[in-house]
Amino acid sequence: MLTDCPECNRQVSDQAESCPHCGRPLKGSIQANTGTFERARSAPIFLVLGGIGFAVSLYTPRLLLFFPVMTTLVCGAISFFRKEKGRIWAVGIMVLAIGLLVLNQITMPTLNAGLSAANLDAAGIVGWNWRKDPNFGTHGVIKWNVEVQNKSTRNISSVRVEFTSYDKTGKLVASTFAYVHAIPPGQSRADQSFADLYGTEDRANVRIAEVTFAE
Repeated sequence: MLTDCPECNRQVSDQAESCPHCGRPLKGSIQANTGTFERARSAPIFLVLGGIGFAVSLYTPRLLLFFPVMTTLVCGAISFFRKEKGRIWAVGIMVLAIGLLVLNQITMPTLNAGLSAANLDAAGIVGWNWRKDPNFGTHGVIKWNVEVQNKSTRNISSVRVEFTSYDKTGKLVASTFAYVHAIPPGQSRADQSFADLYGTEDRANVRIAEVTFAE
């Protein structure tokens, strides 16, 4: 069927997207395009992304939990303001994500305090030393040795020992760690590890950061 173009008053097909004479978009095509846009806008894209972010946060280590939770909150907020289908679920996902983050902040200090009070006292450093070797590899290394004693009555599976180096002004140069494994009660075990050499190291320190008992 032919109809008049509202711009140039020439006859055009009512199925045409625009007038072939003056190029004016026709009402029918505008409505069709608007409907397509509305359907695309209402698709729950960000709602799905927020749900994936929340699922990932459930399996993320506590120290890295902030990142998937923030992803969940951002995607949920976008889904809500875009008026996506099922956007009410976005509100629920955001509430759960915030609750998970708050719970993590509450329980983390408790866990750390328990670790410090119960486990760290179970082992002690008997002796340690470090030596620079500038000729090893491309940039040189620091070789450090440490001996750890099990002061408890339980078998220790592993002890995480942190090595930290400083320059002459006391500024931190680098920090690394190693594990000393399988220490029976009352006995000690030595191990060694390597750290990158930066050339400004003047002094160093070691400390026990974590103690894990055998099952």
